[in-house]
Amino acid sequence: MKKQNKYTNKELAQAHVPPHGLTEKQKEEADKQIWEIRKKSLEELDSDKILLSQMMRLKFKMSLYIASNNYDEIYTFSYFLKEYVSSLNMTKHAFSKEISLHNSQLSRLLHNKEEPNKNILIRLEIHSNKSIPAITWFKILEKQREVELINDTKLRESEKAFVKRTVQLVPKR
Repeated sequence: MKKQNKYTNKELAQAHVPPHGLTEKQKEEADKQIWEIRKKSLEELDSDKILLSQMMRLKFKMSLYIASNNYDEIYTFSYFLKEYVSSLNMTKHAFSKEISLHNSQLSRLLHNKEEPNKNILIRLEIHSNKSIPAITWFKILEKQREVELINDTKLRESEKAFVKRTVQLVPKR
């Protein structure tokens, strides 16, 4: 602990990472070469590999969110559905046809105006060739419901009228 207070993060990193031994000009050239190699490898990717990469990225993002204890109102089912459709590089109309869903229903799902039923979750699983299972979509939906339940103060206030008395769990003094 004392070591962290005594040295900056940069100094600690320099102490544990061997120096590259390059001059600034050499480092710039090496960085440029690495970027050119990376650029070339990206250009050589075919559309199937790009799609697979996008699906895995989205699945990983969904899994991380599901596993986290953090609740974020941004990460709704509709958010991830938009990400899914976007990563397919398809129009909403074409996507709705592929999963036999009416355009207006897809629009409601994308704008968080409607919750998907189990059929839609299964269609998404099948459409992704099981890359993103229905249970993953379901868990996203459940986490969204948790957030809504936690934050619904209006519902709590309106439901108070239906409770005649509360249980006293802390003994009176």
